[in-house]
Amino acid sequence: MIVVVATEDDLTAQAVVAALAKLGRKDVFCLDLETAFENVSVHFSADATGIRWSIQSKSDASLRIDQQNISAVYWRRPLKLLGSPFLGIPTSGNLDALETFWSVRWMLETLPRMLFPLNHPLILSRSENKHRQLALALEVGFTIPDTCHSNDAATLQEFVARQTSVALKAMRMPAVSSAGGVEDARHIACKSFSPEFLAARLQAVEKTQLYCQQAIQRSKDLRIMVFPHQVIAVEIDTSKLADNKLDWREHSLELTHRIVPIAPAFEQQLRQFLTLMDITAGYFDFAAPDEGPPVFFECNTNAGWVWIEHLTGYPIAETIARELMLQG
Repeated sequence: MIVVVATEDDLTAQAVVAALAKLGRKDVFCLDLETAFENVSVHFSADATGIRWSIQSKSDASLRIDQQNISAVYWRRPLKLLGSPFLGIPTSGNLDALETFWSVRWMLETLPRMLFPLNHPLILSRSENKHRQLALALEVGFTIPDTCHSNDAATLQEFVARQTSVALKAMRMPAVSSAGGVEDARHIACKSFSPEFLAARLQAVEKTQLYCQQAIQRSKDLRIMVFPHQVIAVEIDTSKLADNKLDWREHSLELTHRIVPIAPAFEQQLRQFLTLMDITAGYFDFAAPDEGPPVFFECNTNAGWVWIEHLTGYPIAETIARELMLQG
């Protein structure tokens, strides 16, 4: 049985499930942890003889998983929203659902890493560390932009003064809310600013917190998806981004995407990075200047890609489906 962990509205997971069906796999269990209390029966027992557990669909008797019959797990997204009630203190109304959510999640997380060809969930969060990513990028020989992350205004002013243009981005969460909820959350796009503009702003504050990088001048970016048995590199034309925007995500459907080859030596560096990060798959973002090597920005461990398949026609969903099928 192939298990796909995702919320019901996850388009990326839906594409993989459709690809698995196209390839003839009928043994696919789609598991939404947020609705597990309503939709599955959970059984767990432990005694001196061992541990036994199973998860049974309430609507389809053929969908049942346990420690023995799972061949692969695609851990896509366990939560719809980062402000999900499943992450906070339970109320009397959602206590049962929250307990089921964590019971099912912990059962799956106890499975061996070999059953997660595209990253085990316990490793995903550990791999988000941007500081560690930059350190390992240097270790494998990637070019990185000059970077400064500080809450000291003087330190930030010194960094800004050395640049011709500065990129500001979010350290971890690319969204902000005035009230701390999801209703009014808005995307924080990476933008470039002149040193003069930032210096004036920094002089007006006693302290702040900024993640600054040297703004790389380029007209193209690379999104490179590295899977255990295949690499898919996509070149994104960013020359049409308006004003000072450097982040193409909000406008991705308007930009030209094309599949491009990469050099074997570059692929070797990418895979070495994954090895050092202790992950099996990664979604890399690079700037592609007109001259010089690509410039590393980050490696997302569980990114979306449906729009890329739509724009290029490249069968990414089928590629991921085949990676899952190789497990059994």
